[in-house]
Amino acid sequence: LVRVLALLPQKELHRPEYLQNYLEMVNALVPLQRADGFWNVSLHDSTHFGGKELTGTALFTYGIAWGIRQGYLNKKIFLPVVARAWNAMVKDALHENGMLGYVQGTGKEPKDGQLVGYDKIPDFEDYGLGCLLLAGSEVYQLAPPRAANLDESKVGAYEEPDPLWVPAGKAGGDLPKAAGGRRVTTV
Repeated sequence: LVRVLALLPQKELHRPEYLQNYLEMVNALVPLQRADGFWNVSLHDSTHFGGKELTGTALFTYGIAWGIRQGYLNKKIFLPVVARAWNAMVKDALHENGMLGYVQGTGKEPKDGQLVGYDKIPDFEDYGLGCLLLAGSEVYQLAPPRAANLDESKVGAYEEPDPLWVPAGKAGGDLPKAAGGRRVTTV
């Protein structure tokens, strides 16, 4: 819905209706957020597949953060909801190697993907990752700028990444070809 609102012209006839639906949905979601920051798989019954679930939490976080940035939601009221959710996902679901826990499978009924857990590998992890990245894209824009962004003297010089870098251990015939067909060297 937020993607539709972002693209819909301000004067489009049905925009107020979409915006009202969005605001009603957000206001209905907030009281359902768990104390740990996640939302349950079932929003209707916390005892039915109760527990942490990343994908819905990430999409709700994305939508609420977007609303704050656009000025539709009061930052003082809704930022703590976003912060609680984001911190929960990063602290409790994100593994050191980047894998995500508590991801329900794509297009499944809750019963098909249960129980979701920290170490359970979903059948389609990219879905959860995309949801987390969407949330992060909005949360990042809400975060106060770091000191380095305020004081140019603290920002290091930019270095263009080497497009021809090959991980150490690659050698000889297995080196990829760069543009123009020449072989790249290891670093």
